[in-house]
Amino acid sequence: MKAITTAGAQFTWVPWEFLQAQQIRPWRHMTVWQPPYGATAGYQRRRADKAIALGLTFRPLAVTAKDTLDWHRSRPAEEQAATLRGAINGLDVAREKEVLAAWKASRPK
Repeated sequence: MKAITTAGAQFTWVPWEFLQAQQIRPWRHMTVWQPPYGATAGYQRRRADKAIALGLTFRPLAVTAKDTLDWHRSRPAEEQAATLRGAINGLDVAREKEVLAAWKASRPK
């Protein structure tokens, strides 16, 4: 998203153990992400060799991000707002700020 917007996004890598302690749930709050171990380990790891050999191609991530953002902006205002509140999926903006603040506070100075 950062490549296709002017929002000034900053990425912060936070360990799964910390997110788990903050009651952040994979897939529900962190969409399309699963922890690297446990019951879902390898969930999204599939070989694509056969599909690639048959002609599968991949779009640049920035194109997918732009198309997704365009789609989101075409949704009714109520759905857009519900997404920002985490009511549909993902993490509420305020809760994300809390978790990031807790993570930063936990880091050595």
